[in-house]
Amino acid sequence: MEGVVKKYFKVAQKYYLTRGFTFGIIYFMENFMNIDIAYLIILIASIHLSFLYGKRMGIEVTIDFMEEQGHISFDDTPKNNS
Repeated sequence: MEGVVKKYFKVAQKYYLTRGFTFGIIYFMENFMNIDIAYLIILIASIHLSFLYGKRMGIEVTIDFMEEQGHISFDDTPKNNS
């Protein structure tokens, strides 16, 4: 039984570790990594822009709501510090 396992292992090793097969894996992984890196860059940029937009809109809506409720008020007259 051990002889059959060793023979099968050698055949599998010879098949899976040929230069063509390993080159195919390396080529596939290089392309896969380039796609992953591009995806991560786009994902991070879109998350960052969404955060900035949400933060800005959230602050504007909150200030408008608090002004309508009378919790805060704004003067449009400039201050004279003389």
